[in-house]
Amino acid sequence: MSNLDSTTAMRGLHLIRYNQSADTANRPIRIDDTLDTQDIEQQMRPAKLNLRRNRPLVSLGYVKTVQPELTTLEQTWASAFIRAGCSAFTGSLWAVNPVVEAAFISCFYNRLWTGDSLGEAFHASRQLARAAAPDSLDWLAYVLFGDPMARPYRPVEGKGYAVVEPIGREIDEPLPPGVPVRFRLSLRRTPPVWHEERVIEVAENLTFENLQVHVKTFGLQVTPDSPITMSLAPTGNYLGWFTLVAPPEMAGNSALVQVFLMDGMLPIHSLMFSLNIENEGYD
Repeated sequence: MSNLDSTTAMRGLHLIRYNQSADTANRPIRIDDTLDTQDIEQQMRPAKLNLRRNRPLVSLGYVKTVQPELTTLEQTWASAFIRAGCSAFTGSLWAVNPVVEAAFISCFYNRLWTGDSLGEAFHASRQLARAAAPDSLDWLAYVLFGDPMARPYRPVEGKGYAVVEPIGREIDEPLPPGVPVRFRLSLRRTPPVWHEERVIEVAENLTFENLQVHVKTFGLQVTPDSPITMSLAPTGNYLGWFTLVAPPEMAGNSALVQVFLMDGMLPIHSLMFSLNIENEGYD
């Protein structure tokens, strides 16, 4: 996989097993196919892999050394890892020729890295595995558990994740007229848990010379009415606050709010959301 950039990473977990057990004591990862799904899940918990948080792609390579051997992939490893939170799982139903395994895995990772969907990468990899050993049926051993249309997600590092949230209420709750509602601004190194249904990490520190926020809206009173200077918290996130008040004449209407994060004159992020205003006498 010489064309992969070693300075960046694709989040995944790769396991490999040889069906000859002479070196069992020296292996970094022991795989016992006699275990059932519940036993495997119990073994995975102490490993602290954070599968549900990291959502990795899991690959199980099963290489034969002496004679063919079947796996219990579908009943144990695949179901256990999917239930534990991994985003997709691929592996072989039986121990395969090392040449076939090398062809499949190298193509699979390379195709994912270049932007193919899981289904596209899997199909191309099986075809290459077939070509690598024309007299073998081992290419048929590979199966994929996951959404074939899914693609790897690469975070854009350095500018963080901008979040605006009202304090003590949901953002889709109607705004009561004449009542100040305070909002918290944050520029985070890590995204909120609901960010595009994925949780990832941003490796780089957030560093800005003069990070300010401009809040633009029509009809609402904004406090402060000048740019908001964001302060750097010990967590590495930037924080700021502002307050919105809807005048009584806006009752029953909605207002568009635009938030611009700027480092001096350089745009960093922009957010836009709509707030509904309660009707007069709303219970």
